[in-house]
Amino acid sequence: MSSSDRTKHQPIDPSVLPLMDPQYVKFHNEHVIYMPKTEDTPYSPSIRAAASKGLMPGSSHIRKVAKTEEFVIGLENIKVRAWTPLGEVPAEGWPVLLWFHGGGWVLGGLDSENHICTAMTQDAKCVTITVDYRLAPEHPWPAAVHDAVNALQWVVGEGCTKLNLNSSRIATGGFSAGGNLSAILCNRAPKLSPPIKISFQLLNTPVVDSSIKEYTINTNAPWLSPDRMMWYRRLYLPNEADWSHPEASPYYAPDSEIALVPKTFIAVAGQDILAPEALKYAEKLKSLVKGTRLLSSLTDSESKQKGSNGVIRRRRKTTKRTKVKRRGGAAREGKREAAEVETWVVEGATHSVMNLEDVMDSAKDLIRREAEALNEGFQS
Repeated sequence: MSSSDRTKHQPIDPSVLPLMDPQYVKFHNEHVIYMPKTEDTPYSPSIRAAASKGLMPGSSHIRKVAKTEEFVIGLENIKVRAWTPLGEVPAEGWPVLLWFHGGGWVLGGLDSENHICTAMTQDAKCVTITVDYRLAPEHPWPAAVHDAVNALQWVVGEGCTKLNLNSSRIATGGFSAGGNLSAILCNRAPKLSPPIKISFQLLNTPVVDSSIKEYTINTNAPWLSPDRMMWYRRLYLPNEADWSHPEASPYYAPDSEIALVPKTFIAVAGQDILAPEALKYAEKLKSLVKGTRLLSSLTDSESKQKGSNGVIRRRRKTTKRTKVKRRGGAAREGKREAAEVETWVVEGATHSVMNLEDVMDSAKDLIRREAEALNEGFQS
């Protein structure tokens, strides 16, 4: 069947097309356009089969690592997968990144994001552990949160022994729903018994406010639509009264908890319905985390405007990152220290940008900077 004969389920809205990265548009029109919309499909466990295999061929690649291992942990028998980098083990043990996959808390698994996990493993020289947390609707909120906590406790205990980890250099991270779990975990870790120190968190287009009932920005952007977001949420959080709970919406954690979060990197896609809440969360971190220096990459001088279609419009459509400033002084050249909060906005990109390293130059830049930021976070 020729492409002209195939049903186009997800064409890019004409109002958004001028704002999109041409490299993404080409990929979308070759692959994504023909994918049935998740939100138009009644839930069935069978829909996970395709999602668990990761993205389309050619979207990203997996790095070579020294070793890949799997373990079953906790009373719920959750699987985790660990990648160990090539090279000599540091005398104090490997730094570790605990990763949570995306998929709206409904889809995804150990194979979803092997590309980002192996990239961080090799480029940041750390062991990366991804968690096959329980999924909704069979296991609604807060099952995934409990699994995230259990995984962190396993890392600092049995995981350190089995994988030769440095328990003083722990980072967490995740994509979308996984970013939500990472942010929640960073709020929870200081309250655990015993408390666990997390050195750094890496949030990719995260969900941080599950209380939003109506999305108004980037509503016509490809990939993650308001209807799709609500489809996921109602399966994971069936009780609307829970939507603003701090362990569903980390934005609403008490200020005293947020003030203790570690250094944070937040990746934001310019054409993503989750962009406003991610930027709002970055500003909240900026106001509460002691010593934060954040110069937002979305400044007034860039003339951010909201178009009639609800899309964030900006003059420049390039990948930008915040300036990193040292505490107590202006930004300087030379060896860079990790900022308390860093946002990296990829203009013209959708919610999926992290997963398109082999499609978009801006996605390559994002993955490179994430590995750098992670390594800086381990060293600080």
